[in-house]
Amino acid sequence: NFTHIWCDETCNMSLKQVGGSVKQLDPNILARLSGKTTLDKVKKVLGWEKSGPKFDRLVDAVEELSTDLNTNYNKFTPMTPHLDYVRDWIPPDSSSLLRMHFTSRAKPIEDPRNIMVQHVAVGTWYYKCPPEPDPMRWLELRKNCQEMIYSHADDDADTGYTKVPLRSSHGKAGGLNFVDNYMSLVNERMENRYGTPSDGPDCKNDQDRAPSLYAIADARHQFQPDFMISCVPCFFDPRGMLNRRVAFTQAPQHYPEHSDKYDYLDNNNAQFFRLNAMIRDCCGGVSSCGTNGMWQMPDRDNVETLWTHRLKRVRDRDGKRRTQVIEREQFHTSCKIEDTASSLDR
Repeated sequence: NFTHIWCDETCNMSLKQVGGSVKQLDPNILARLSGKTTLDKVKKVLGWEKSGPKFDRLVDAVEELSTDLNTNYNKFTPMTPHLDYVRDWIPPDSSSLLRMHFTSRAKPIEDPRNIMVQHVAVGTWYYKCPPEPDPMRWLELRKNCQEMIYSHADDDADTGYTKVPLRSSHGKAGGLNFVDNYMSLVNERMENRYGTPSDGPDCKNDQDRAPSLYAIADARHQFQPDFMISCVPCFFDPRGMLNRRVAFTQAPQHYPEHSDKYDYLDNNNAQFFRLNAMIRDCCGGVSSCGTNGMWQMPDRDNVETLWTHRLKRVRDRDGKRRTQVIEREQFHTSCKIEDTASSLDR
């Protein structure tokens, strides 16, 4: 109930109220955005004020969020552009299954006169990968990145190291792949496994080897309260068993200022996802928009698949197309920046 009312309180906010040009939030907007007005409503409507200290932790969390939003709003700590920024949060209660991870992929400053390509070329950033890299050193290897310039000699053949592009995709798909690779490593940590030593030396059971669900929401979007309960059941058959043939679900966007009835330009993509997508699904041609999508991600052996080979899209000076080493891609990167092209072979 709290989440439902909170979504209704915030879904109509505009960029003029909370956008990048805002330096100080209006008190009324701050109260709505932090959940204070929502908390007042549920106390009155649902009688939460009679619950006593039961919801003290929620009240404290709302107050902390309000303080955070009212302090240095839209002021961010400068970060080194060519370095990744990753942080993990574990709840104080060790019995809780909730985990939160913040990931910000490196975005090095590149000369706009160079063509943005998906392989290592002049003007792009790369790092060197040893012959048999340890996946757990992935982020450490990425820290030792550098820009490809003319004066650098190509001595990889002598050292056995391989150049890997820091960003094989500059768009959304590249960011999604970065998160997928990071989360697969997080799942490999012993403290995050469901199995015990009785399940074998790797402490993995069937739950550890089961696929996971990957839900996507753009920064300018928010999940509605019924998003999870509407999408998750689609991955199971009537008996409640996981249906591995379902690759992903895709829900249309909804903008409050555009009702479907008068959305002649299909800004909500209602026609595209409610009608066209179902027709295309009959022949295996359905695609995902990215946001409002939920994917079934298979369990993978990170030792073998964190890095993979791909045929270059361009030819070398001798006219041959060679393979290159890139980071594993679950989402297609051969698409325009905004959307994620997809197919059932992934």
